[in-house]
Amino acid sequence: MKGRRLFSALGLGLGLALALLWLLSGPGARLPVVRAASHTVCPAGPPTCDYSTIQAAVDAAADGDTIKVAAGTYTDVQERPVPAGYPSPPASGTITQVVYISKSVTIRGGYTTTNGFADPPNPEANPTTLDALGQGRVLVIAGEISPTIEGLRITGGDASGLGGSVRGWDAGGGVYVASATAAIRNNLVFSNVAMTGGGALFDDSPGTVLSNNVISGNSARSGGGLKFGNSPTATLIANTICGNMAHSAGAGMKNHAGVLFEYSDNATLISNTISGNWAANDCGGVCFEISHNAVLSHNVIISNTRGRGWDGRGVGVYLKDSENADLVGNTISSNTAYAPDAPGTIWGGGLCIDHSTATLISNTVRANGATRGGGLYVASNSIVTLTSNTIAGNVVYDTCGTWCESPKGTGGGLHLSDSTATLANNVIADNRVEVAGGGLYVERSAIRLLHSTIARNGGGDGSGVYITGTSDLSSSVVMTNTILVSHTVGITVAAGNTATLTATLWGTGTWVNQADWGGEGAIFTGTINLWGDPDFVDPDMGDYHIGPDSAARDAGVAAGVTSDMDGDPRPIGTRYDIGADEFRWRIYLPVTVKNHP
Repeated sequence: MKGRRLFSALGLGLGLALALLWLLSGPGARLPVVRAASHTVCPAGPPTCDYSTIQAAVDAAADGDTIKVAAGTYTDVQERPVPAGYPSPPASGTITQVVYISKSVTIRGGYTTTNGFADPPNPEANPTTLDALGQGRVLVIAGEISPTIEGLRITGGDASGLGGSVRGWDAGGGVYVASATAAIRNNLVFSNVAMTGGGALFDDSPGTVLSNNVISGNSARSGGGLKFGNSPTATLIANTICGNMAHSAGAGMKNHAGVLFEYSDNATLISNTISGNWAANDCGGVCFEISHNAVLSHNVIISNTRGRGWDGRGVGVYLKDSENADLVGNTISSNTAYAPDAPGTIWGGGLCIDHSTATLISNTVRANGATRGGGLYVASNSIVTLTSNTIAGNVVYDTCGTWCESPKGTGGGLHLSDSTATLANNVIADNRVEVAGGGLYVERSAIRLLHSTIARNGGGDGSGVYITGTSDLSSSVVMTNTILVSHTVGITVAAGNTATLTATLWGTGTWVNQADWGGEGAIFTGTINLWGDPDFVDPDMGDYHIGPDSAARDAGVAAGVTSDMDGDPRPIGTRYDIGADEFRWRIYLPVTVKNHP
């Protein structure tokens, strides 16, 4: 009997076990939930919180855990062995930092012990500062992991002697990320130094996301604020990258003050502010070298500067050897050299596009300065398409004497050299030069302009458009449906070059050109030439829409452009308007004011 009962019990147990396995593996099965742990850190340590150092919490955590860090300043610097694959390691075989992260954890600052680390944190009210005090980096994130860093003040990092760059440079003063896919949000990264990537360096780190951070006051020889090297698909959203410098100690060029992408394709920048960064040589703001398929949308790139180094390119934006960049709806403004008498040539105050392909749509390029191409400089077999941009109030200067490469002081709005361009629905106005081509300077290039408004550009020889070339490589310009008004000379074509114009409004009265065309080259003005008032709405305020009395209305020809600079359809009516704007009546409804008792 006893044996039978044991056999029955075993059979029942086995049956229950099989039934449980079936339930767990069947449709709708509910497996046990493993919940991520939370660890707390505060300066006082236990028993107020779990740990007194962030490193201790990271060491105790598992993947998926959250580390909540209370307000305070954390200065303890840890020493760890260099990670696998680390370039140019120091002879000691170790690196120093406040926190070394090799797990997919979340580190979040802004908590307070008074409410028991309750969510949500408030980093502004409860500042959580990680300060390396110049004794190493602040954060190192290494390995194929996906951590999240939020709400921290990251400062005092110094990468001196720590290596980390394939060039042998000391890299990533504030944050060093190698091989990881990191999410970095709502942090302040400031006053960190390195030879490259002063604020942060991302090496071989695909898919990194930065959002709502402030990257400020960092310094490096290259990549003062941020550098991405071999790190594709980086996404930057609503960050402020300001006041960083490419001017660290040591000889050599000092480039890329704001953010640099090098061998890093498919970068996306949306609604960032890149301002007040300073490079001794190339690129004060946003810089791409051999980095393809970048998208820049609705960023503000403003007041970046180029200092007293030798030559400089792209004070605001620099594209070098990079294909298929798309710039849409950005404001690129007030980027210029440190001083007009700085030695060397500055190519492209707003943008320099060098041996690259790019499409620019609905950008505002205003009040930038350089010695060649105040707004844009396009060169070295670049191919560009510009649609519905405003290029206004830019300036080029020729006050650096024999230091500057000749020609200088050319192309106030746009300078095109050895390249190909198509422009449609652009406004090029109120730009100035000291030599030639107040609005547009073309050398050894082919360019097609459709529905352009080129107005009131000045300085130098007074030419709004200047076309030139060499004996073995001339320029060819085709302009259709163009408003070309208020210049000393509307268009000048040098000997051996060609301009073909169709449907041009030349202007009268206050908008007259003193001479509509000149030069020894070939100018074909076509059969539609008008002299009249463009009737701009408010040009002194930068509004170059045409009014109801514009001579440009219904005066153009079909050029394959089906919308205007605002996206309004073309034509409105039976014929196309000349210039960037297609006139439409704007209806303003009366405002009804109700009297209340």
